Amino acid sequence: MKDHSRKTRPNRTDPPEERDRKPRTERISVLLTEEEKSLIDRFLESRRIQNRSHWIRRTVLGAVQESASESSLLFSEHDMRR
Repeated sequence: MKDHSRKTRPNRTDPPEERDRKPRTERISVLLTEEEKSLIDRFLESRRIQNRSHWIRRTVLGAVQESASESSLLFSEHDMRR
C-alpha cells in the first residue's frame, strides 16, 4: 500500500521557502453561503489564482498581522497627526 500522508520531509527540489516551512497540522473550517463561495471563486478565477488555500491563508494572516500592528501603536493615528 502506498502512503498518502502529508509530505513531512522537504524535497531538495523544493524552493528554499518551502524547505524551511513547518508542516501544517492545524485545521480551521469556515462555512460560507453560496453567494460568498461564488464570489471567492469568481475572484480567484479572474486573477488566475490556482491555489485557493494559499490565497485564503495569506489574505487572513495578512489582515490579522496588519490589525495587530495597528493596535500595538502607543498613540492613535489621529493623536500623532496633531
